[in-house]
Amino acid sequence: MPAYTRGEAREWARERLVGAVDCTIPSFSNDLRTLNERAIRHDVRLAREHGFLGTLTVSEVAIDLEEYLEFMRIARDEAGDDLVIVHHASWSDLEQNLGAVRGAEDAGAELVLLSCPPSSTPRPSRRSTTTPARCATRPTWRSSCSRCSCGASARASTPPTSRCA
Repeated sequence: MPAYTRGEAREWARERLVGAVDCTIPSFSNDLRTLNERAIRHDVRLAREHGFLGTLTVSEVAIDLEEYLEFMRIARDEAGDDLVIVHHASWSDLEQNLGAVRGAEDAGAELVLLSCPPSSTPRPSRRSTTTPARCATRPTWRSSCSRCSCGASARASTPPTSRCA
């Protein structure tokens, strides 16, 4: 359960969220069957020693929700009140994410980072506002023409060939 109410959230954030949050990836046993609690605690201690304000418990690995919540409980226990624990909401759909958030809250997470699920494929925007750079008319940091392989320098006064004009 967060240490603040909805009305206190902004004030809590201004006081506590000063600095950087690191990422803690769950460690596993050599046979990859169980979490390696000792290694997880070590990683969380290092985050505290290095001066981070919190740690993101990374979920974009081969881990199921039950294991992830146990990973978060271990991190919370080791962090004590010194570090903010951030839940990484990257599960496959909204229903799974809502269940994960409830479990993360019970496990001691104070913040949530929502990200696209690993299985998602971004689609290009239909309303793109960028225009491709033309080699001699719109200088860029490219070393050669971006529209074809004519070799015209983007920052020089060399005119583009007829292929890219």
